[in-house]
Amino acid sequence: MENLDEQQLRDAGVDPSKIGDPDFSGVDPEQAASLSSALLQALRKQHQMRLLERFSIANSTDTFVFRESDGTYRTLDEDIVPSRVSRGALDSALDDAADTVEDLTTSLRDGEITLSRWQREMMDEIKSAHMNAASLAKGGYKQMGPEDWGRVGGRVQREYEFLRNFAQQIDDEEVPLDGRAVNRAKMYVQGSRQTHHRVERIEMQKRGYNQEKNILGVAEHCSECVELTTRGDDGWVPNGTLPEIGTRICLGNCKCQIVYRRTTPGEAVDPEPFPGNQA
Repeated sequence: MENLDEQQLRDAGVDPSKIGDPDFSGVDPEQAASLSSALLQALRKQHQMRLLERFSIANSTDTFVFRESDGTYRTLDEDIVPSRVSRGALDSALDDAADTVEDLTTSLRDGEITLSRWQREMMDEIKSAHMNAASLAKGGYKQMGPEDWGRVGGRVQREYEFLRNFAQQIDDEEVPLDGRAVNRAKMYVQGSRQTHHRVERIEMQKRGYNQEKNILGVAEHCSECVELTTRGDDGWVPNGTLPEIGTRICLGNCKCQIVYRRTTPGEAVDPEPFPGNQA
């Protein structure tokens, strides 16, 4: 289904101005019950893409721009956009993608779509999630180079192979299409948080930020993330020390953030934090 126009959004009970707003929590549950799954999927996808467009991911610069000189997103008034805000946009977009994946898997269970269509649409969601996650960390599609796309492509191909095995297990009736299958399907898009933080870490290393620190997000934290937050000098450890987000006990559900700073060994100067850390 193509993007919904303003009247279609209003008919669905959605204020068109809320599409792309990080605070938009979705369609009212009572209203959602009267809408088709195809319309709900289109609405979530439209919100997801608009949200990411705000960070120049889809070649839009109407809200935020990326400054290559210091690696920060800025408003059009040149105010720094905190990393937690861009990460929040990613979390919201991935949550929307997970809802789409849940709808797809439910449609498969109910016989509304074929297994091959489910697999094809899952591949589209996986590819989109990893491309957007990497681009957000890099500063937008325009900042992505061949090496960056190669890194993303390798990860996506691995996920496709896992998906093929999953689909085969479904076809062989080794995996029941219940809540466990839905949760497993969601992990394919939620796992792109690891791609985002891997690219982010590489970019920080290139810019000379040699220390990192784990910051707990708003979530029910796993024991590993809590322990990582207390490591080192007030939580600060060498860049590359912390297990990647997405590889910890909580896997793709992790809502932690990693912040960075630059130190000069042997010199009595205060560490220089990355401008987007806590702005």
